[in-house]
Amino acid sequence: MPKFYILILLLAAPLYAHAETGAMPSKINAAARSETIPPQVSELPVESASLSQTLQTRINALEKELRVLRDMNERLRDRSEREWFATGVGAIVVGLLIGLILSKIHWRRKSWHSF
Repeated sequence: MPKFYILILLLAAPLYAHAETGAMPSKINAAARSETIPPQVSELPVESASLSQTLQTRINALEKELRVLRDMNERLRDRSEREWFATGVGAIVVGLLIGLILSKIHWRRKSWHSF
């Protein structure tokens, strides 16, 4: 990022110099501008391309990781729903069994007046 600011300053400096002298910026000679640009600025497109490639690689890796995490989240959600369903079925079955067993038991009442 700092090299980007240097590039802006280097390109804007001739405009400010001509603004003080009263010359129009459109009359600035392109050859004169290219002579004032230091060699480090000419390396900016190469660095920009490599930075762009690096960032694109990182974006692709993050998108892949996002897809993997979404798939994992979906599988966990499905698993959790199946576990709750199985728990509910188990509770119903246990309740039915207890109900059937209790209905088959003949409860005898003791009478209070017979000893």
